[in-house]
Amino acid sequence: MKVKNLKPADYNPRVISEARLKMLKKSLEAFGDLSGVVFNMRTGNLVGGHQRLKQLDPEWKIEKQKTADSTGTVAIGYIETPMGRFNYREVGWPLEKEIQANIAANNHGGEFDKNAMAKLFKKMGKKTDAEALGFKKDFFKKEDGKKPQQLREGFEVVIECRDEAAMQVAYEKLQQEGYKCRLLIF
Repeated sequence: MKVKNLKPADYNPRVISEARLKMLKKSLEAFGDLSGVVFNMRTGNLVGGHQRLKQLDPEWKIEKQKTADSTGTVAIGYIETPMGRFNYREVGWPLEKEIQANIAANNHGGEFDKNAMAKLFKKMGKKTDAEALGFKKDFFKKEDGKKPQQLREGFEVVIECRDEAAMQVAYEKLQQEGYKCRLLIF
């Protein structure tokens, strides 16, 4: 099997602007894959996977093999868990590169397409575990806790600008990020 055989899900609600996609490419070239658990052997610090680590039993075994690549990887492997194997990677970076990679790992997530998300929540139904998806437990309930929240097909944000020039700057920036925008002048 090759990468060309992988088909993206047409319902994926995550979008990323061309500018952010270029940044992600540059990050992958500099640091490699920062998902999973990434540990820097040189400094003894965790680079990526801080929140995952909090969920792992300290006694679970890490299986790894020595390796080397252009991004500074010194070992790859996995953490054996009751939920399956989690990716593990060791690097040998100076502190400066470690800090850069940590920031990159937390900054290249893209954005949710709000309309696609609304459609997906409707498809999943009321029994969906919102917490497992990273949302508050009561996400599907109104503030009174009684009736399910009605999800709309679209979301809107109104931005007030001091003048027409500021409005044009905000409009162009949002469009570059992939947002559908319209100008309203009062």
